[in-house]
Amino acid sequence: MSRRSFIAALALSAIVSPALAEDSLAEALARLRASGPEGRAAAIADVMGFEPSATAIAEALDGGLPPPEVTAGWSVRSAVDTEGVARPYHLYVPELAIDDEVPVPLLVDMHGGVNRPEFIDAERFARSRGAWTETADEFGFVVALPLGRRDCAWWSDAGVRHVRATIRDAKRFAPIDDDRIIGTGFSDGGSGSYYLAMAAPDPFAAFMPMNGHPAIAVMASRKQLYLQNAARVPLFVAMTQDDQLYAGKTVLPHVQKLFDLDAPVHLVSYPFGGHSPSYADDQQMAFANFIMTAERGPSASVEWWTATPELGRAAWLEVLELGSGVGESELPDDVNVMSRPGRVRLGFSVDTTFKGAGVKVQGVKDGSLGEEMGLTAGDVIVMIDGVSIPNYPVLRGALGAKSHGEGIAVGVAREEPATLKARIPAFTPRPIYGRDAPTAWTRVARDGLRFSVETHGVRRLRLHLSPQDVGDAATVSVTLNGSTTPLTLKVRADVPALVAHYARDADARLLFASFVDVEVPVPKDE
Repeated sequence: MSRRSFIAALALSAIVSPALAEDSLAEALARLRASGPEGRAAAIADVMGFEPSATAIAEALDGGLPPPEVTAGWSVRSAVDTEGVARPYHLYVPELAIDDEVPVPLLVDMHGGVNRPEFIDAERFARSRGAWTETADEFGFVVALPLGRRDCAWWSDAGVRHVRATIRDAKRFAPIDDDRIIGTGFSDGGSGSYYLAMAAPDPFAAFMPMNGHPAIAVMASRKQLYLQNAARVPLFVAMTQDDQLYAGKTVLPHVQKLFDLDAPVHLVSYPFGGHSPSYADDQQMAFANFIMTAERGPSASVEWWTATPELGRAAWLEVLELGSGVGESELPDDVNVMSRPGRVRLGFSVDTTFKGAGVKVQGVKDGSLGEEMGLTAGDVIVMIDGVSIPNYPVLRGALGAKSHGEGIAVGVAREEPATLKARIPAFTPRPIYGRDAPTAWTRVARDGLRFSVETHGVRRLRLHLSPQDVGDAATVSVTLNGSTTPLTLKVRADVPALVAHYARDADARLLFASFVDVEVPVPKDE
């Protein structure tokens, strides 16, 4: 036999050999993982060409796919979300991620100042992106930095899609461990970490919010959020007490509620440092240990709170429709934090070009205390309650000493100097986590394919089943709200849906081959 004939025969044996065909399925899945949006349909067709069963796909993924082609260092890439929108992100792959040839953690770092009209300047961002480089080099984890802006804030639907698209795209270029993805960020990025923990925790294993605030996630998103949901994942919370934007004492009540819920929270709080991650060097080893050890495990039970189906998904549980039902459970005790009085503000902007003594007013906010007392643009504030005000820091300190409900006298220099008087409005506490819409709650515990479901305000929910659960077909038992007669359903694996799901997320550990819809009976008067 000639050399050419031998090679042709070997190629033919690769097609018909079951062992090699199994290897080829793994290679096809690896190509699907590495595919970009433009090549994904062809990669899906390649996988489906093997006519695989759900079991074969699960075995190939469990066995580990061939690693992606990896280049060390920083690169600027574009992630395309599920609506086809492309946005930039930066990716750092350390040499260790290549040398070890095993999947490594991915740190998704969300930057601050996300309310900007355009993406952060590339040169400025390049200077800041090295914050994790040294630690990543030492410990061998990959870093992804998605870029956000006003129309893509971390607490918006677009922002969540971009973060998830960044994770999906990073898996094309680095050996990412699906179960070891950690979200972090400073300032707005920290607030975004809280939002993701409460509203969209998949596919993260843990979060590290730094100098962020859960209340910002609530106010900025304008969504009804539940602190209880954040108790599902480990949190490493870092803060400074003298933070000018988010003082640590205002964050602590939220963290205390998480402690009360027995949530896996680690807290570091520094007395000084201002609004900066000044503790980064001091906490480097602790951060690195958290990143390297956090791991998403299988969930034997899932509890979820929501006021809308759009925020109704966690792991294998999905809330599809809200509404009261027959035999539903009592709603467990809700968790909330009451607002506290903040710093007294007059409500004006400062003319920073003014060089004289006092603080010059550039403009006054409509409806503010300053407008009420007659403060106008051009006024120079020179006195508070008879105490001289030479500059803005002294003014800030004087206002910081005032309390809600007491009077204030502001001396201003103008064409005719005046003393403006008013009473600071009294403070009325309110729940930070608003409850304008009815709360829906569900808790589902599972033992294999036997599910026990409790609901309140949930009309319909979906239980997603992995290919390991289903195989090619399986029987599922569901007990609803303590019923003595379980519902028994037979399900079959949907291989095309399974492959499409893997194509979207490239997550071999949160992958589903079938589902069961559970409906709570409707009251007769409806």
